[in-house]
Amino acid sequence: MRPALFILLVFYVSGIYAQNLVSNANFEEYESCPIAISDFTTINWISPFWPGTPDYYNVCNDSELDIPVNQAGNQASSTGDAYVGIYTYGTREFIQGVLTTPTIAGATYELTIIYSPADNFGHSDGLGMLLSAGPPPSYMGQMPQMQKNVIVESQSAWHTLTVEYLSTGGETHVTVGNFNNDANSDFIPDGMYRDNAYYYIDSIAVKCIGTPSTDIAVDLGEDIVLCNSDYPITLGTNLSNVYNEWSTGETGNSIEIDNPGTYYVKSFIDCRYGTDTIIIRTIEEPELSLDETVCAEAIHKVQLNTELGDYTWSNGIVGSELIATESDLYSVTLTYACGVVEDSFNLIIGDGLDGLEDLDLNDNTVFCEGALLPIDLSNLLLDSILWNDGSVSAERLLGEPGSYSIKMTNACVDTIISFELMEEFCPQETVYIPNVFSPNNDGVNDYFSIGYAEDWPPPSIKFSIYDRWGELVFYSEDPNFQWFGDFKGQSLGPDVFVFYYELEVELNGKMELLNDSGDITILR
Repeated sequence: MRPALFILLVFYVSGIYAQNLVSNANFEEYESCPIAISDFTTINWISPFWPGTPDYYNVCNDSELDIPVNQAGNQASSTGDAYVGIYTYGTREFIQGVLTTPTIAGATYELTIIYSPADNFGHSDGLGMLLSAGPPPSYMGQMPQMQKNVIVESQSAWHTLTVEYLSTGGETHVTVGNFNNDANSDFIPDGMYRDNAYYYIDSIAVKCIGTPSTDIAVDLGEDIVLCNSDYPITLGTNLSNVYNEWSTGETGNSIEIDNPGTYYVKSFIDCRYGTDTIIIRTIEEPELSLDETVCAEAIHKVQLNTELGDYTWSNGIVGSELIATESDLYSVTLTYACGVVEDSFNLIIGDGLDGLEDLDLNDNTVFCEGALLPIDLSNLLLDSILWNDGSVSAERLLGEPGSYSIKMTNACVDTIISFELMEEFCPQETVYIPNVFSPNNDGVNDYFSIGYAEDWPPPSIKFSIYDRWGELVFYSEDPNFQWFGDFKGQSLGPDVFVFYYELEVELNGKMELLNDSGDITILR
C-alpha cells in the first residue's frame, strides 16, 4: 500500500485539485500487487458488473500487468505508478468506488476522468461517469452525468474529460464505464484485438466546486503594503475546520508568499464556500536618477520628489531642493519608508578649469637656468590629462626647454593648451650681499664686500651706503670694493646702515639694469 501523502501529491500534480470526494482517485493504493489478469486489488474500487473483470496495472508487476508495457499496450502513468483498464465495446467492464461524503443537493460538482485508449484495441465513444445513491440497480442503459460522445484515437497521450454537474443530492457511489450497448456506441476497429475497445483510466475526480454562501465569512485582513525586506509573509484565514483553496493552488489554512500580487481563498464548509481577496503591494526602492556630471554656467538647481521621503544633502542642506553655485561633488541621502537611498552628482561650474590662469602658462613661459618649473593641475576638475610627451600626470616638474601641450578633458570641456618653455639666467641667484660684519681687526669678518656667481660676467656697479639719518657714508663703483666701517677717516660705531646698488649686466643677450636695497649691521 502506498502512503496517503504520496497519493495526494500525485493527485495535485495531475491537475485534479482537492475537495475530491473520490478516495484513492489515482489507484496508487492497493491491497497486494496484481499477479494475473483481472486481479483487481486497488483499494476502494470494485468490479460491480458481472461478468466484467477490470484489470489493475502497477509498476510492482514486471510482466503483463506492468507499466508502461503490458498486455493491453504501452502507456506510462500520468500521475504515478498505477492505473486500471476496462473494456468499453464488445465486452463491458465497470469500476465503482464509494464517495467520502454524499453529494449535497443544489451543489455544483466537477466530474473528471483522465483516460487513454490502449494500443492493442479498437476505439469507442461512450466512456462515462455515473453518480448514484448507492450502487445502481443496473448498468447498461443508465444515463451517466458525464459521457464522452466522440471517439479519441490518440494513444500516445492522456486525455481529460471534465463536466460540471448540479447535484440532486445524496449520491454516494461513482461508477465509470460505457453505459451504452454496442448498438448505441460508435466504434473503430483497430489493433490486435480489433473487435473490442479498451481504455486505461488513470484518475477519477468528483470535486465539489461549491455554492457561494454569505454565512461563511472569510477574512484575510486589509490590503498590505510591504518593504522588500518584509518577504516572505504568511497569509491565513480567520476560519478553522474548513477546507481552503488558494489562488496559488495550495490548500492549507495559510500560505507563504514571496511576491506582491492579488491573492484569494475559497473556504469550504461541506459544499458551500466563502471567499476573500487581499492585495499585497511592495514599496519599490525609489530611483533618484541624478546625472553623474552636471555642467552649469553659474548656478544649478535640483528639485527632487517631495513625496518620496526626507532628503539630506552632503553640504548640510535638508529638503528636496538644492541650489548649488560651486563646483563640487554633491551627494544626497533619501530616507523613505523602507530604508535609505543615496545618489550623487559632480557639479562643474563653468568649464572646471578655474585656477589654470594662475599657472601663467603663456605662449612663452620663462624659468631660471638650472631650476625646475612646477606644474600642478590637480586642483582642476578634470577627468583626464594627456601631455604631448605621453604623460598623464597632473603634477610635474619641468626642467627642459621646449614646446609643451596638455589635452584636458572633463564632462564639460575638451581643450588643449600649448606653451613654449624657455630657460633664462636669473640674477637674483648671482649677487650675494651679507647683512652684518665686525670691523674690529680680529681677522674675522673685518670688512664688508659683495660676491658674485662664478659664471656671471664681471659687472660695473654703483654701490652706496647711508646711515640712519640718510647721510652717504660710503660709495664705490669698484665691483670688488671693501668697506671697513669708517667715514671720513673715523670708525663708525655699532649701528644699522642702508645700502642701495645699481648693476648693469648683459643677461640673456641684452643689457639689463638691476637694482636692490637692504640693510647692513656693524658690530664692534
